[in-house]
Amino acid sequence: MAIAAGARSANSASRLLSHRYFVWLGDRSYSLYLWHWPVLILGNSFGLSSRPVGVALLVGFSIFLAMLSYRIVELPFWRGRFSKARPGRAILVSVLAMVTVIGAADALKRNIAGDSATKIAADDYDPRWDVIPGFYARRVGDFSCDTWYHDARLIPCGIGASTGESIAVLIGDSVGAQWSPLVADLFPSPDWQVIVLTKSACAMVDESYYYYRVGGNYDVCTEWRNTAIDFIRELNPDVVFVGSGSHYDFSKAQWVDGTARVLERLTEAAGKVVVIPGTPTLSFDGVSCLEQPYRFSFRLADSRRECEEAQHTSTSTEVAAYLELSAADLAGASVLDLGDLVCPDGRCSASTEDGLVVFRDKQHLTMSFVKSLIPQVHERLVEMGVVGEPATESTSLEDTGD
Repeated sequence: MAIAAGARSANSASRLLSHRYFVWLGDRSYSLYLWHWPVLILGNSFGLSSRPVGVALLVGFSIFLAMLSYRIVELPFWRGRFSKARPGRAILVSVLAMVTVIGAADALKRNIAGDSATKIAADDYDPRWDVIPGFYARRVGDFSCDTWYHDARLIPCGIGASTGESIAVLIGDSVGAQWSPLVADLFPSPDWQVIVLTKSACAMVDESYYYYRVGGNYDVCTEWRNTAIDFIRELNPDVVFVGSGSHYDFSKAQWVDGTARVLERLTEAAGKVVVIPGTPTLSFDGVSCLEQPYRFSFRLADSRRECEEAQHTSTSTEVAAYLELSAADLAGASVLDLGDLVCPDGRCSASTEDGLVVFRDKQHLTMSFVKSLIPQVHERLVEMGVVGEPATESTSLEDTGD
Protein backbone atom coordinates (compact mmCIF):
# COMPACT_ATOMS: atom_id res chain seq x y z
CA MET A 1 0.00 0.00 0.00
CA ALA A 2 2.90 2.36 0.79
CA ILE A 3 4.48 1.60 -2.62
CA ALA A 4 1.16 2.10 -4.40
CA ALA A 5 0.66 5.39 -2.63
CA GLY A 6 4.13 6.58 -3.60
CA ALA A 7 3.60 5.58 -7.23
CA ARG A 8 0.74 8.01 -7.59
CA SER A 9 1.05 11.74 -7.98
CA ALA A 10 2.14 13.67 -4.92
CA ASN A 11 -0.21 13.25 -1.99
CA SER A 12 -0.07 13.42 1.79
CA ALA A 13 1.19 9.84 2.15
CA SER A 14 4.01 10.20 -0.38
CA ARG A 15 5.00 13.58 1.02
CA LEU A 16 5.14 12.10 4.53
CA LEU A 17 7.19 9.07 3.46
CA SER A 18 9.50 11.31 1.45
CA HIS A 19 10.35 13.41 4.48
CA ARG A 20 14.04 13.27 5.32
CA TYR A 21 13.43 11.68 8.73
CA PHE A 22 11.51 8.78 7.19
CA VAL A 23 14.10 8.43 4.45
CA TRP A 24 16.82 8.39 7.12
CA LEU A 25 14.96 5.65 9.04
CA GLY A 26 14.26 3.72 5.83
CA ASP A 27 17.96 3.65 4.93
CA ARG A 28 18.72 2.07 8.30
CA SER A 29 15.66 -0.18 8.44
CA TYR A 30 17.57 -3.32 7.40
CA SER A 31 20.14 -2.83 10.16
CA LEU A 32 17.31 -2.12 12.57
CA TYR A 33 15.59 -5.30 11.43
CA LEU A 34 18.73 -7.30 12.24
CA TRP A 35 19.38 -5.68 15.63
CA HIS A 36 15.97 -5.30 17.24
CA TRP A 37 15.31 -8.98 18.00
CA PRO A 38 18.51 -9.84 19.90
CA VAL A 39 18.31 -6.53 21.77
CA LEU A 40 14.72 -7.20 22.86
CA ILE A 41 15.53 -10.80 23.86
CA LEU A 42 18.57 -9.78 25.92
CA GLY A 43 16.66 -6.88 27.41
CA ASN A 44 13.94 -9.27 28.50
CA SER A 45 16.60 -11.43 30.19
CA PHE A 46 17.63 -8.38 32.20
CA GLY A 47 14.00 -7.65 33.07
CA LEU A 48 13.83 -4.43 31.03
CA SER A 49 10.82 -5.35 28.90
CA SER A 50 8.28 -5.43 31.73
CA ARG A 51 7.68 -1.67 31.59
CA PRO A 52 7.02 0.75 28.70
CA VAL A 53 10.08 2.83 29.62
CA GLY A 54 12.28 -0.26 29.38
CA VAL A 55 10.84 -1.19 25.99
CA ALA A 56 11.42 2.36 24.74
CA LEU A 57 15.05 2.19 25.88
CA LEU A 58 15.53 -1.12 24.09
CA VAL A 59 14.04 0.23 20.87
CA GLY A 60 16.25 3.33 21.16
CA PHE A 61 19.32 1.16 21.70
CA SER A 62 18.36 -0.92 18.64
CA ILE A 63 18.21 2.25 16.54
CA PHE A 64 21.60 3.32 17.90
CA LEU A 65 23.17 -0.01 16.94
CA ALA A 66 21.47 0.21 13.53
CA MET A 67 23.11 3.63 13.00
CA LEU A 68 26.54 2.19 13.81
CA SER A 69 26.22 -0.93 11.68
CA TYR A 70 24.76 1.10 8.79
CA ARG A 71 27.80 3.37 8.78
CA ILE A 72 30.52 0.83 9.66
CA VAL A 73 29.25 -2.27 7.84
CA GLU A 74 26.39 -1.63 5.46
CA LEU A 75 27.60 1.50 3.65
CA PRO A 76 31.18 0.26 3.08
CA PHE A 77 29.92 -2.98 1.51
CA TRP A 78 27.12 -1.26 -0.37
CA ARG A 79 28.71 1.89 -1.76
CA GLY A 80 32.13 2.12 -0.14
CA ARG A 81 35.55 0.59 -0.62
CA PHE A 82 34.37 -2.97 0.04
CA SER A 83 31.67 -2.81 -2.59
CA LYS A 84 34.24 -3.91 -5.22
CA ALA A 85 35.46 -6.89 -3.17
CA ARG A 86 35.46 -10.25 -4.84
CA PRO A 87 32.48 -12.45 -3.87
CA GLY A 88 34.71 -15.30 -2.69
CA ARG A 89 36.67 -13.03 -0.37
CA ALA A 90 33.50 -11.44 1.01
CA ILE A 91 31.99 -14.85 1.70
CA LEU A 92 35.18 -16.04 3.40
CA VAL A 93 35.30 -13.01 5.69
CA SER A 94 31.61 -13.47 6.51
CA VAL A 95 32.08 -17.14 7.40
CA LEU A 96 35.09 -16.35 9.59
CA ALA A 97 33.13 -13.63 11.36
CA MET A 98 30.25 -16.01 12.06
CA VAL A 99 32.58 -18.76 13.32
CA THR A 100 34.28 -16.25 15.62
CA VAL A 101 31.00 -15.02 17.07
CA ILE A 102 29.66 -18.56 17.57
CA GLY A 103 32.92 -19.64 19.23
CA ALA A 104 32.90 -16.64 21.55
CA ALA A 105 29.26 -17.25 22.46
CA ASP A 106 29.96 -20.92 23.23
CA ALA A 107 32.97 -19.99 25.37
CA LEU A 108 30.86 -17.48 27.29
CA LYS A 109 28.14 -20.09 27.76
CA ARG A 110 30.62 -22.63 29.13
CA ASN A 111 32.22 -20.06 31.39
CA ILE A 112 28.86 -19.07 32.90
CA ALA A 113 27.12 -22.44 32.91
CA GLY A 114 30.09 -24.54 33.93
CA ASP A 115 29.24 -28.23 34.13
CA SER A 116 25.93 -27.86 35.97
CA ALA A 117 23.98 -29.46 33.13
CA THR A 118 26.31 -32.45 33.15
CA LYS A 119 25.93 -32.84 36.90
CA ILE A 120 22.14 -32.84 36.66
CA ALA A 121 22.14 -35.51 33.98
CA ALA A 122 24.68 -37.71 35.77
CA ASP A 123 23.62 -41.31 36.44
CA ASP A 124 20.37 -40.78 34.52
CA TYR A 125 19.08 -38.53 37.32
CA ASP A 126 16.20 -36.30 36.25
CA PRO A 127 15.16 -33.82 38.97
CA ARG A 128 11.79 -33.38 37.28
CA TRP A 129 10.91 -36.92 38.34
CA ASP A 130 12.62 -36.91 41.72
CA VAL A 131 9.48 -38.13 43.49
CA ILE A 132 8.49 -41.31 45.32
CA PRO A 133 9.27 -44.17 42.87
CA GLY A 134 6.20 -44.99 40.85
CA PHE A 135 3.96 -42.66 42.85
CA TYR A 136 2.48 -40.96 39.79
CA ALA A 137 3.26 -43.64 37.21
CA ARG A 138 1.80 -46.61 39.06
CA ARG A 139 -1.68 -47.83 38.28
CA VAL A 140 -4.50 -48.94 40.56
CA GLY A 141 -6.98 -50.55 38.22
CA ASP A 142 -7.29 -47.99 35.44
CA PHE A 143 -6.13 -45.05 37.58
CA SER A 144 -2.96 -43.79 39.21
CA CYS A 145 -2.77 -42.51 42.80
CA ASP A 146 -3.49 -39.00 41.51
CA THR A 147 -6.26 -38.87 38.92
CA TRP A 148 -6.05 -35.07 38.69
CA TYR A 149 -9.21 -33.46 37.26
CA HIS A 150 -10.18 -36.55 35.24
CA ASP A 151 -11.95 -38.45 37.99
CA ALA A 152 -13.33 -37.91 41.51
CA ARG A 153 -12.65 -41.48 42.55
CA LEU A 154 -10.66 -41.81 45.78
CA ILE A 155 -7.62 -44.09 45.49
CA PRO A 156 -5.68 -44.37 48.77
CA CYS A 157 -2.01 -45.11 48.18
CA GLY A 158 0.13 -46.72 50.82
CA ILE A 159 3.86 -46.27 51.47
CA GLY A 160 5.79 -49.05 53.15
CA ALA A 161 4.03 -51.77 55.15
CA SER A 162 0.26 -52.04 55.39
CA THR A 163 0.14 -53.94 58.67
CA GLY A 164 1.17 -51.26 61.18
CA GLU A 165 -1.09 -50.76 64.18
CA SER A 166 -0.72 -46.97 63.98
CA ILE A 167 -1.84 -44.94 60.97
CA ALA A 168 -0.57 -41.66 59.52
CA VAL A 169 -2.42 -40.01 56.63
CA LEU A 170 -1.28 -37.29 54.28
CA ILE A 171 -4.00 -35.50 52.31
CA GLY A 172 -3.44 -32.70 49.82
CA ASP A 173 -2.77 -31.51 46.31
CA SER A 174 0.52 -32.15 44.50
CA VAL A 175 2.27 -29.57 46.67
CA GLY A 176 1.02 -31.35 49.76
CA ALA A 177 1.90 -34.77 48.36
CA GLN A 178 5.55 -33.75 47.96
CA TRP A 179 5.90 -34.24 51.76
CA SER A 180 5.11 -37.96 51.46
CA PRO A 181 8.76 -39.06 51.87
CA LEU A 182 9.00 -36.99 55.04
CA VAL A 183 5.89 -38.57 56.58
CA ALA A 184 7.08 -42.05 55.57
CA ASP A 185 10.43 -41.55 57.31
CA LEU A 186 9.00 -40.00 60.47
CA PHE A 187 6.37 -42.74 60.83
CA PRO A 188 8.23 -45.83 59.59
CA SER A 189 7.24 -49.45 59.05
CA PRO A 190 6.46 -51.88 60.54
CA ASP A 191 4.78 -49.97 63.35
CA TRP A 192 3.10 -47.41 61.11
CA GLN A 193 0.93 -47.44 58.02
CA VAL A 194 1.32 -44.32 55.86
CA ILE A 195 -1.56 -43.55 53.50
CA VAL A 196 -1.46 -40.76 50.93
CA LEU A 197 -4.60 -39.18 49.46
CA THR A 198 -3.79 -36.70 46.73
CA LYS A 199 -5.38 -34.82 43.84
CA SER A 200 -3.43 -32.26 41.85
CA ALA A 201 -4.67 -28.66 41.93
CA CYS A 202 -7.19 -29.56 44.66
CA ALA A 203 -6.97 -27.08 47.55
CA MET A 204 -7.59 -28.31 51.08
CA VAL A 205 -10.02 -25.46 51.56
CA ASP A 206 -13.78 -25.96 51.75
CA GLU A 207 -14.52 -23.44 49.01
CA SER A 208 -15.63 -23.80 45.41
CA TYR A 209 -13.25 -22.21 42.91
CA TYR A 210 -12.60 -21.87 39.18
CA TYR A 211 -10.05 -24.14 37.50
CA TYR A 212 -9.04 -23.18 33.97
CA ARG A 213 -8.40 -26.77 32.85
CA VAL A 214 -12.05 -27.69 33.32
CA GLY A 215 -13.35 -24.31 32.21
CA GLY A 216 -15.44 -23.84 35.34
CA ASN A 217 -15.64 -24.65 39.02
CA TYR A 218 -13.45 -27.56 40.07
CA ASP A 219 -16.36 -29.75 41.22
CA VAL A 220 -14.27 -32.91 40.87
CA CYS A 221 -12.01 -31.54 43.60
CA THR A 222 -14.93 -30.75 45.90
CA GLU A 223 -16.41 -34.23 45.49
CA TRP A 224 -13.02 -35.89 45.96
CA ARG A 225 -12.12 -33.80 49.02
CA ASN A 226 -15.39 -34.64 50.77
CA THR A 227 -14.97 -38.34 49.97
CA ALA A 228 -11.38 -38.27 51.24
CA ILE A 229 -12.37 -36.61 54.52
CA ASP A 230 -15.17 -39.14 55.02
CA PHE A 231 -12.63 -41.92 54.41
CA ILE A 232 -10.31 -40.47 57.06
CA ARG A 233 -13.16 -40.14 59.54
CA GLU A 234 -13.95 -43.85 59.10
CA LEU A 235 -10.26 -44.75 59.37
CA ASN A 236 -9.65 -42.86 62.63
CA PRO A 237 -5.89 -42.41 62.09
CA ASP A 238 -3.46 -41.36 64.79
CA VAL A 239 -2.16 -38.34 62.87
CA VAL A 240 -3.19 -36.50 59.71
CA PHE A 241 -1.02 -34.14 57.67
CA VAL A 242 -2.85 -31.64 55.46
CA GLY A 243 -1.05 -29.74 52.72
CA SER A 244 -1.73 -27.71 49.59
CA GLY A 245 -0.20 -24.84 47.67
CA SER A 246 -0.58 -21.17 48.54
CA HIS A 247 -1.29 -20.06 44.98
CA TYR A 248 -5.07 -20.46 45.04
CA ASP A 249 -7.01 -17.24 44.53
CA PHE A 250 -8.89 -17.14 47.82
CA SER A 251 -9.61 -14.13 49.99
CA LYS A 252 -8.39 -14.07 53.59
CA ALA A 253 -11.85 -15.02 54.83
CA GLN A 254 -12.03 -17.95 52.42
CA TRP A 255 -8.60 -19.22 53.47
CA VAL A 256 -9.41 -18.95 57.18
CA ASP A 257 -13.01 -20.18 57.19
CA GLY A 258 -12.66 -22.74 54.40
CA THR A 259 -9.61 -24.34 56.03
CA ALA A 260 -11.25 -24.29 59.46
CA ARG A 261 -14.22 -26.28 58.10
CA VAL A 262 -11.83 -28.95 56.79
CA LEU A 263 -9.87 -29.08 60.04
CA GLU A 264 -13.03 -29.33 62.15
CA ARG A 265 -14.00 -32.53 60.35
CA LEU A 266 -10.49 -33.98 60.55
CA THR A 267 -9.87 -33.22 64.23
CA GLU A 268 -13.02 -35.18 65.07
CA ALA A 269 -11.43 -38.26 63.49
CA ALA A 270 -7.70 -38.00 64.28
CA GLY A 271 -5.78 -37.44 67.47
CA LYS A 272 -3.50 -34.88 65.83
CA VAL A 273 -3.86 -32.82 62.64
CA VAL A 274 -0.86 -30.98 61.24
CA VAL A 275 -1.30 -28.37 58.50
CA ILE A 276 1.68 -27.75 56.20
CA PRO A 277 1.26 -24.42 54.36
CA GLY A 278 2.37 -24.10 50.76
CA THR A 279 6.05 -23.17 50.61
CA PRO A 280 7.62 -20.29 48.62
CA THR A 281 8.01 -20.72 44.88
CA LEU A 282 10.48 -19.67 42.20
CA SER A 283 9.79 -17.10 39.49
CA PHE A 284 11.55 -19.44 37.03
CA ASP A 285 11.77 -23.16 36.30
CA GLY A 286 14.44 -24.48 38.63
CA VAL A 287 15.72 -27.41 36.59
CA SER A 288 15.79 -25.45 33.33
CA CYS A 289 17.87 -22.76 35.04
CA LEU A 290 20.33 -25.32 36.39
CA GLU A 291 20.67 -26.74 32.89
CA GLN A 292 21.11 -23.33 31.26
CA PRO A 293 21.85 -20.72 33.96
CA TYR A 294 23.06 -18.18 31.39
CA ARG A 295 19.44 -17.89 30.19
CA PHE A 296 18.00 -17.13 33.63
CA SER A 297 20.48 -15.80 36.16
CA PHE A 298 20.89 -12.35 34.61
CA ARG A 299 17.22 -11.50 35.01
CA LEU A 300 16.70 -12.69 38.58
CA ALA A 301 15.95 -9.96 41.12
CA ASP A 302 18.60 -9.53 43.80
CA SER A 303 20.53 -12.60 42.64
CA ARG A 304 23.74 -13.47 44.47
CA ARG A 305 24.51 -16.72 42.70
CA GLU A 306 23.23 -18.64 39.71
CA CYS A 307 19.58 -19.74 39.81
CA GLU A 308 18.95 -18.01 43.13
CA GLU A 309 16.75 -15.04 43.96
CA ALA A 310 15.17 -13.15 46.80
CA GLN A 311 11.74 -14.57 47.62
CA HIS A 312 9.67 -12.93 44.91
CA THR A 313 6.29 -12.97 46.62
CA SER A 314 4.95 -12.93 50.18
CA THR A 315 1.90 -15.06 49.34
CA SER A 316 3.14 -18.19 51.13
CA THR A 317 3.88 -16.20 54.29
CA GLU A 318 0.44 -14.56 54.24
CA VAL A 319 -1.36 -17.87 53.67
CA ALA A 320 0.61 -19.50 56.50
CA ALA A 321 -0.68 -16.77 58.82
CA TYR A 322 -4.25 -17.42 57.64
CA LEU A 323 -3.86 -21.14 58.40
CA GLU A 324 -2.61 -20.31 61.88
CA LEU A 325 -5.90 -18.50 62.44
CA SER A 326 -7.84 -21.50 61.12
CA ALA A 327 -6.15 -23.89 63.56
CA ALA A 328 -6.00 -21.56 66.56
CA ASP A 329 -9.28 -22.59 68.20
CA LEU A 330 -9.24 -26.27 67.27
CA ALA A 331 -7.85 -28.73 69.80
CA GLY A 332 -5.37 -31.12 68.21
CA ALA A 333 -4.71 -28.91 65.16
CA SER A 334 -1.36 -27.21 64.59
CA VAL A 335 0.55 -25.58 61.74
CA LEU A 336 3.98 -26.71 60.55
CA ASP A 337 5.41 -23.89 58.42
CA LEU A 338 8.49 -25.09 56.50
CA GLY A 339 8.92 -22.05 54.27
CA ASP A 340 12.10 -20.95 56.02
CA LEU A 341 13.71 -24.34 55.36
CA VAL A 342 12.93 -24.13 51.65
CA CYS A 343 14.03 -20.50 51.29
CA PRO A 344 16.43 -19.68 54.16
CA ASP A 345 16.61 -15.99 55.02
CA GLY A 346 14.03 -15.26 52.34
CA ARG A 347 16.27 -16.47 49.48
CA CYS A 348 15.06 -19.21 47.13
CA SER A 349 17.39 -21.27 44.98
CA ALA A 350 17.04 -24.08 42.46
CA SER A 351 19.75 -25.98 44.35
CA THR A 352 21.56 -25.85 47.66
CA GLU A 353 25.16 -24.68 47.91
CA ASP A 354 26.10 -28.37 48.16
CA GLY A 355 24.49 -29.04 44.77
CA LEU A 356 21.29 -30.74 45.98
CA VAL A 357 18.43 -29.85 43.61
CA VAL A 358 15.64 -28.16 45.59
CA PHE A 359 12.86 -27.59 43.03
CA ARG A 360 11.77 -29.94 40.25
CA ASP A 361 9.91 -27.06 38.57
CA LYS A 362 8.74 -23.67 39.84
CA GLN A 363 6.87 -24.81 42.94
CA HIS A 364 7.33 -28.53 43.63
CA LEU A 365 10.24 -29.81 45.72
CA THR A 366 12.38 -32.83 44.87
CA MET A 367 12.11 -35.94 47.02
CA SER A 368 15.86 -35.74 47.69
CA PHE A 369 15.55 -32.26 49.18
CA VAL A 370 12.46 -33.15 51.22
CA LYS A 371 14.32 -36.11 52.75
CA SER A 372 17.24 -33.83 53.62
CA LEU A 373 14.89 -31.79 55.84
CA ILE A 374 13.82 -34.75 58.00
CA PRO A 375 16.10 -34.00 61.01
CA GLN A 376 14.98 -30.36 61.19
CA VAL A 377 11.31 -31.21 60.70
CA HIS A 378 11.57 -33.92 63.33
CA GLU A 379 12.80 -31.37 65.88
CA ARG A 380 9.85 -29.11 65.15
CA LEU A 381 7.35 -31.95 65.44
CA VAL A 382 8.86 -32.93 68.79
CA GLU A 383 8.36 -29.37 70.02
CA MET A 384 4.78 -29.49 68.77
CA GLY A 385 4.17 -32.79 70.56
CA VAL A 386 3.37 -34.65 67.35
CA VAL A 387 6.28 -37.12 67.59
CA GLY A 388 8.38 -38.11 70.55
CA GLU A 389 11.10 -40.40 69.31
CA PRO A 390 14.24 -39.67 67.25
CA ALA A 391 13.93 -39.90 63.50
CA THR A 392 14.96 -43.29 62.14
CA GLU A 393 16.86 -44.12 59.00
CA SER A 394 14.97 -43.74 55.77
CA THR A 395 12.48 -46.46 55.00
CA SER A 396 11.93 -48.03 51.61
CA LEU A 397 9.48 -45.89 49.67
CA GLU A 398 7.83 -48.63 47.69
CA ASP A 399 4.06 -48.55 47.35
CA THR A 400 2.09 -51.43 48.75
CA GLY A 401 -0.88 -51.00 46.42
CA ASP A 402 -3.28 -50.30 49.29
